[in-house]
Amino acid sequence: MPTVESIKHEHILKALEQLRKKRDIPPHRGSTKYDLIYKGERYPPKYVVTLSKTFAAPGIKWKTFLRAGKQTNDFLESRGFTPVPRSAAPPEPPNSNRRFWVVSPNVRGHNATVTEWKQASEKHHAAFMGWGPKDHNHRLGPKFANDIKPDDFILIARQFNWKPDVVGFGIVTGTYQDDQKDLKGFTEPTRPPGKSEWKGSYRKLSPFIRVTAPSVGFPVERALNHTQALRELHPDRNADHRRICEWMSKKLGMASGTKGKQSAASQPKAPKPTVRSKPHRDPAQFDFLRRSAKAVMVARKREDALVRDYKKWLDGKGRVVEKVLFGRFVCDAHEKARNNLIEAKSFNKREYIRMAVGQLLDYAFLGKKTLVTPNMAILLPKEPEKEILTWLDGLNISVIWKQGKAFKDNAGEQFT
Repeated sequence: MPTVESIKHEHILKALEQLRKKRDIPPHRGSTKYDLIYKGERYPPKYVVTLSKTFAAPGIKWKTFLRAGKQTNDFLESRGFTPVPRSAAPPEPPNSNRRFWVVSPNVRGHNATVTEWKQASEKHHAAFMGWGPKDHNHRLGPKFANDIKPDDFILIARQFNWKPDVVGFGIVTGTYQDDQKDLKGFTEPTRPPGKSEWKGSYRKLSPFIRVTAPSVGFPVERALNHTQALRELHPDRNADHRRICEWMSKKLGMASGTKGKQSAASQPKAPKPTVRSKPHRDPAQFDFLRRSAKAVMVARKREDALVRDYKKWLDGKGRVVEKVLFGRFVCDAHEKARNNLIEAKSFNKREYIRMAVGQLLDYAFLGKKTLVTPNMAILLPKEPEKEILTWLDGLNISVIWKQGKAFKDNAGEQFT
């Protein structure tokens, strides 16, 4: 049986070339602490080595393999590759002329199906186009298929009713596809009245990052156009376009390759934390909450009432929300239609919100096979401070709060 010693420098190169062309990296196989940089792009070291064994000994079962971290990194270094910490500044990518595009999630031009197409993009990490690649009666179909190249950026977003509706973004991998059978588990969204079977195409995106308009942190609608299904951004001559292109590049840990980069002096600086000596008596600093039995009972009643009110309010809008179980753990609410995962807390205090963050991330991990990439939110009795919203935006966690008899969110009505 082969061992890791069978993997040579050329096998790793073949694996990297395959990933560079296809970018087909499963979400759960991404990098955690280190990246392997190849031709200006980042790749997960352990997955690269795993893939390289198929070139070293195809079709043969391996007896032993490497653990992630130091063992994998040492092996790669012995083969002439040097993994770097994820925090390390990446080199300028070779494709400094990459283009940036905005593709609308309204694939069929019918608002009733937008939610379903958004879910399809999130699940399959793909951007969809309603018109076919050879449909020359609609110029955007051939343009989507032919003008967009591998390594280009695609932002899936639109402007609707003068508000931004953002799904996510990623880097294009491979050529266009017009056979939806290649998407495992893909179900075509409901056809609008009078519409035939979908005959469009799609472009795979890897990596893919899900975002919402509020998490962008600036008026993204300035770079959108609500009348176009496909639009190219021009960061070299439009300041709003440049801002969003640099934001996407930064999220992916890459240089944008665009002109007019924002200077370090103009970047917003995080406030310095105040450090002071203090006895550890503040419950907010513990890894648990110190609460009496009576306080626990009060909190549970408040949470139950908050969830009931939220469910009742959504029922009036035709939405269905249910509790969801992950083994012996129970999440407060899950809306299957929009893949919304929600954890409620009875108070807006930071220690409660910190607990909710941990619970949501754990639920998302436990349910990754069925939920894939859920939209996560914390349900609170009132709107939290802006500092809390900013912090949670960085974790892709939204907030829902009660306002009178209704509910609001900071995710463009994704949860309301």
